[in-house]
Amino acid sequence: MADPNASASYTYDSVDLTKNRSHPVNDSGSAMPLYNVLDRSVRPKAVQEKREEFQAESEYSMVTAENMYSTDTQKNSSPRNEAKAIPSNIIVDKPKSKLVVISRMKFACILVAIAVVAIITLVCLAVVFAEVANLKRQTGSVKQSPATQVESQLQQSILDQNAIIQQLNITLESTLYTYETLTNKLNTSITALSHRLMNQIMSETGTIRDDLERLSQNFGSVGQNALYPASSCAAIPLSSPSGYYWVRASNGSAVSVYCDTSPRPCGGVIAGGWMRVAKLNFTTNSCPSNLTQRTVSGIRTCARGEDPGGCSQIRYSTANIHYSRVCGRIKAHEVGNPDAFGDHSEIRPPSPDIDDNYVDGVSLTHGDPREHIWTFAAGRSQPSASPSFVGDDYFCGTGILWDGCSDSNACCSLINTPPWFYKQLPQPGPTSDDIEMRVCRDEPVTNEDIAIEIIELYVQ
Repeated sequence: MADPNASASYTYDSVDLTKNRSHPVNDSGSAMPLYNVLDRSVRPKAVQEKREEFQAESEYSMVTAENMYSTDTQKNSSPRNEAKAIPSNIIVDKPKSKLVVISRMKFACILVAIAVVAIITLVCLAVVFAEVANLKRQTGSVKQSPATQVESQLQQSILDQNAIIQQLNITLESTLYTYETLTNKLNTSITALSHRLMNQIMSETGTIRDDLERLSQNFGSVGQNALYPASSCAAIPLSSPSGYYWVRASNGSAVSVYCDTSPRPCGGVIAGGWMRVAKLNFTTNSCPSNLTQRTVSGIRTCARGEDPGGCSQIRYSTANIHYSRVCGRIKAHEVGNPDAFGDHSEIRPPSPDIDDNYVDGVSLTHGDPREHIWTFAAGRSQPSASPSFVGDDYFCGTGILWDGCSDSNACCSLINTPPWFYKQLPQPGPTSDDIEMRVCRDEPVTNEDIAIEIIELYVQ
């Protein structure tokens, strides 16, 4: 074993404990283990003094180093290591500053490690707290889940109810549409069936009425009461006297009218069976409200008696009885100087129509719009051409008007001879219109007027 106090020359190079602990070398240049240098049993006195001085400056760092090297000393305390003890004459070149740097670096590393551990700990704590908070939230949501589930179920139930209501509305609309369609078809069928039944009933009723009329004719009772009305005055037997009978109107009701059953009424044009519409003798009857009583040559008449010129109308009812023929007569008196169809005044237009004041005299029409029946013109000479809607259906007279033709009556028509007129109405078919009579003139009453004495009108 070498003497620890033997004189030997030892040198140390720079010590860097973080990289290599085997920096000391001997005289022969071989490296010496660091634990031999630091081992208290072999260090010379000078090293011991340096160690004590270093401990005074950095006790904390050297304590750590001593702990580290004490372990090495225990491991290397065997006799074979004693030969490697540091000689007593070893010279150490001021290792104080290097050891301080090494200790501080270790301390910094320890602090960094502590900081890293602290950061990792904080991160772990944050993660743990986050997980705890998340768990709490999940726990809270689990606690609230029954209410949320109830609310969700309620909303779903409302949605289902709305869907059911919508479906019911669609079904109801479809049902209503189907109902309306069926109702329309049913109404159409009922209407068609009603018309068919009505036509059949009317046909059968008409047949029954005709049979009753024939039976009544045999017993002379047709038209005698409202239960067995005649179809018209023409259905009254000619053997029956003229008078009032029950006749069926166009609307099916029974009305009482005067039937003329004389063999040749209206001048004997057509055999009897005519319904009287008007028969007035103003020598004894009162004038209509829009005509004025006027005495002409000692005879009481009804005249227009108003200024200026124009027309006054009177309407005579046909009791809604169908007819297709009209006959009758009008007797009147000329006053002043009437000029028939002449246009000697500004009142009468050059080309009048049926609604205008087209004649000095009387106009007979029916319906709306007016249809011409007959015209009675008053003039002292043959009139100019009559309007196209009049044609040849007119009388023209002078003096005592329309009571016949005489040699002094230059206005008398060469086609129709008064006093009776007869008119077959043009097609289509019969009518039940009332008959309108208009008394017209185109000049003041001081110049001309028409005074009516008798009116008789019949239809068939």
